[in-house]
Amino acid sequence: MEEDGRQEHHRKSRKNIAERLSSAGLNPQEDAVRKAILTAFAASGKAPDVQDLARTLGLPLASVLVACRTLAAADLIVWQDDKAHIISAYPFSGSQTAHEVLLRGQTTRYALCAIDALGMPCMLGQGVRIRSMCYFCGTPVTVDIAEGLLQGVSPSTLAVWLSEQDGCCVAEVRCPVMNFFCEEAHLQAWHTTSPQERGRSLTVLEALEVGRAAFGALLT
Repeated sequence: MEEDGRQEHHRKSRKNIAERLSSAGLNPQEDAVRKAILTAFAASGKAPDVQDLARTLGLPLASVLVACRTLAAADLIVWQDDKAHIISAYPFSGSQTAHEVLLRGQTTRYALCAIDALGMPCMLGQGVRIRSMCYFCGTPVTVDIAEGLLQGVSPSTLAVWLSEQDGCCVAEVRCPVMNFFCEEAHLQAWHTTSPQERGRSLTVLEALEVGRAAFGALLT
């Protein structure tokens, strides 16, 4: 029974964000706060202030704080409780990362990882250019997406690591290693240096579909 419990914990901890959202059992007010946070990130690229959220939604500040704590407990946002501050909200990072997403090719947002960057256009229904780098050698990489479809990849040999590590906070456990690699050989060379990392290599098309499944319906 103990082994069954560990396996169930591992299965749950590997859920993508769509699955975590489905399991969270949010009430309508909590879900409204969740969507308002994502909308604010998309509009400004910054984490919204909880007081601004309360004013926007016409809710008491206390209700917004409770909702944020619920979202954080479900690993739908990254939250600093002692400062009542939203740090990030998947797929958006509240600070600069290696994964720059240019909405409609112009407005810069930052994603928490490569999969989040690929999921962002699916969630927003916008064309984007993703600019990042090979995690192994630093070679610049770009991915162009329009109408949810892959339009261009440079270099054409690009690969993506999908982490399957267990942990209660994806932003801390998986996001740091879910990166782009300019070619499969460099992904494998990196993995040789980090054999403890559990996961698998994806093509960009495969990674885009993982991003779509995770983020495509988060604002519907």
